[in-house]
Amino acid sequence: MNFGDYRIGDQLSKSLLAQVHRADHLTLQLPVVLRRWDPELLKNFESPEEYALRVQAATAMHHPHLVATLDAGLQDGVPYTASEYLQSAELNQFVVEMGAVPQSLACEYIRQAATGIQAAHDAGFYQGWLSPSSLMLQPVVEKIRGDGSKSLRPSPDSSIKVADVGLLPQRPTIHDRPYDPEADLGPVEFLAPERIGSTAFDSRTDAYGLGACLYYLLSAQTPFQAGSPIEVLLLIQQSNPARLDTLRNDVDPIVADLVERCLSKDAALRPTVIEIAQTLQAFSSSVQITQPHTEPLSEEELPEPHNAFSGSLENYSDEETSSAPILPRKEEGGIKTSTWLMIGAVTWLVGLVGWFLIFNGSGSDSKPSPPAKTKSK
Repeated sequence: MNFGDYRIGDQLSKSLLAQVHRADHLTLQLPVVLRRWDPELLKNFESPEEYALRVQAATAMHHPHLVATLDAGLQDGVPYTASEYLQSAELNQFVVEMGAVPQSLACEYIRQAATGIQAAHDAGFYQGWLSPSSLMLQPVVEKIRGDGSKSLRPSPDSSIKVADVGLLPQRPTIHDRPYDPEADLGPVEFLAPERIGSTAFDSRTDAYGLGACLYYLLSAQTPFQAGSPIEVLLLIQQSNPARLDTLRNDVDPIVADLVERCLSKDAALRPTVIEIAQTLQAFSSSVQITQPHTEPLSEEELPEPHNAFSGSLENYSDEETSSAPILPRKEEGGIKTSTWLMIGAVTWLVGLVGWFLIFNGSGSDSKPSPPAKTKSK
């Protein structure tokens, strides 16, 4: 089946917004991700022609941490976009597979995303609804477990690319939509509070999304959790999430403070995207960014999942996949383990001295015989 200049392949996803397929450009033989948007979504906001022109301008953006938009237009009245096809996985899949991410790696992934987002802001574009499903980890490999199931692994040179920058159509706010308990509202857990009742968004909205994504990577849970999307939206507007360093005891207070500021309900209190990238730089692991693999990795080269508290890919069993333990952070000024060890050593030494005083005291009539001398050769 063809659609304009593209041959339609496998369907990748389907939502209320668009049908998403893998496709190939008929002339260039270039694989792309083709989105065909529902024209009804654009009513009362922008015409299909206006949307196509807006997205065509986004094709000029090129950055190593942005998914490239290659083409946009109208075909038979249907607006479409074509983006680069990646051997990738959404970052939320990675967390579901392996649990909470080591702090250094989580900070590096969000730092990369922030640099891409800042490049988009410099070009006049915003993402508007950042979530782990819009952060693409690439390249990735699949490892086959003993039971035949597949397990995702990042390649040694994996990096983040932000998807859908400048592509989202303008839509009615969630507040203004008719109530439908069966409707797919999207990843509302990552929606900035100002977007619930307004269609306007800017760089501060993306700062909120970066903070919410980092919260998820480090805790393996969303900032707000409830039984329904409506309840989640109420929590976003009325409550504050638990601090990261109360959920996990190896999160640096500076990182926890940064995330708390990102999730502020007052957009004016949030850090800039540049500040986010600069702050996370100090906590980021060194990730080598090279060209993606063109050949599959051998079994020996397949990286293992990350253990959030060892900070490495070691000590992992496929049979024991779990998220990071949820531990309270130790209070500042508490007695450290090293202090207890020192107290124990002093106690042992005092006991040893006392033992010698008891058996070698001046009032003792019997003394232990000295050790036999060793003859020197």
